[in-house]
Amino acid sequence: MGRDALLPIDAVVQPIEPRIDGLPVLIQGESHGSFTEAMRHRFAHRALARALRMSYDDDVPFALMLGGYFGGDYLGTQAAEGVDWVWQHRIDDLERLGV
Repeated sequence: MGRDALLPIDAVVQPIEPRIDGLPVLIQGESHGSFTEAMRHRFAHRALARALRMSYDDDVPFALMLGGYFGGDYLGTQAAEGVDWVWQHRIDDLERLGV
């Protein structure tokens, strides 16, 4: 419940137009070779998103960058937690996050 959290993040990107709160966009990269492997890791990303919100506020800019095999169950779990994602092959989708 503060700004002193130590959480692993793959990339920290400052948007072209800095956010009012000054927070950069936090991006966690994820790639899996099968749908089953992705499903085993779905709760870890949900827990990371919750920890970020507890530390930095509900409006923390966080997204997953996905490559490989991800099914609707995995994506539904992330969407239910309010976690955004972009596909590695559609990098331009980061524009909606201001990057």
